[in-house]
Amino acid sequence: MESGIPASGTAMRQYCSVCKADLEMSVVSDTNEDGVVWLKCPQCKGILPHIKDPGEDVIADGEPSASSVLDDFDIESARPYDPKSRYEIDDVVHHRGWDDYGVVVGKEELPGNRFIIRVRFKEQGETQLIEGAG
Repeated sequence: MESGIPASGTAMRQYCSVCKADLEMSVVSDTNEDGVVWLKCPQCKGILPHIKDPGEDVIADGEPSASSVLDDFDIESARPYDPKSRYEIDDVVHHRGWDDYGVVVGKEELPGNRFIIRVRFKEQGETQLIEGAG
């Protein structure tokens, strides 16, 4: 474990946005050359990247602009959320699985030139979603 990446079979705490819970998740991949640690949720069995604590390596300041107030955004301009797409701060997104609208309020870089976007949804609250995968 000299690389700082936990070995497969170990566990790490992580928030699962599907289960809406902070859970102890097993590390399922420690050999990824880009340094991303992949975890498996024990409840929904989903595979997700380990997300750093909020505020680490934040690209933007993480605070929504005045135009991002949840009550005032235009749902007509919303883009469907797709983990393969790229987003900018203040973009309005529609998460079809939750049928909820939100505003991108921050981006965090993961190893391997991958990103997590922080989206403040009307119903779900603030959550982190994968951006630009695959």
